[in-house]
Amino acid sequence: VTLYWRAMNQKPLKDNWVGYAQLVDGGHVLDRNDGPPAGGLYQTFKWQPGELIKDERTFNLQDWQLSKINKYNDTLKIYLGWARSPDWSRAKLPDGSDGLTLDWQQ
Repeated sequence: VTLYWRAMNQKPLKDNWVGYAQLVDGGHVLDRNDGPPAGGLYQTFKWQPGELIKDERTFNLQDWQLSKINKYNDTLKIYLGWARSPDWSRAKLPDGSDGLTLDWQQ
């Protein structure tokens, strides 16, 4: 999955944030990819205001997991969010949630 993030801050961030992406089927997490953006090569405290950052995340599923996809009669979803390193407190969106859910398009 290729994600693009825009640094909306007015000045460089003091904290380092770790992105998380979870592939979910019927509420069951099939795989996750947590870590600093851009494969760990570009931590958030280095981002400049207004900058656009490309962040590629890979999900690795085993054959037994692939055979269970849609077992729960639900569409695949990707759950995205950010957590502050090192305490793992999650960032909140304006609606109070701690992540964004997207439908998976194969």
